[in-house]
Amino acid sequence: MDFTEQLERQIVAKPGRDGQFVALPLRQETAVILAELLEVWRRMNSPWLNQTDAASYLGVSPSLICQWKNQGILKAEYGPGMKQARYHREDLDKLFNRPGGRK
Repeated sequence: MDFTEQLERQIVAKPGRDGQFVALPLRQETAVILAELLEVWRRMNSPWLNQTDAASYLGVSPSLICQWKNQGILKAEYGPGMKQARYHREDLDKLFNRPGGRK
């Protein structure tokens, strides 16, 4: 069961007229939106970025990130079973001597 299916089975509590909470099932559209929002939140809060996100973070093109990786300027890591490189925010910050992120 994927995350969206799990969300669909969850309920939303809504106060009724008598002050008691009424359980309402989540609609599929709502579950999909919540799953997408959760994924965006995870990506924003993860110290790891993919090539596209790393490029956006630094304000450069994804091809430049790839060039820097190939030239050894930027350290890339591969997690277990990962085909695409990922980049740590600290390494990206060190590249431009920017402690704590973009300025």
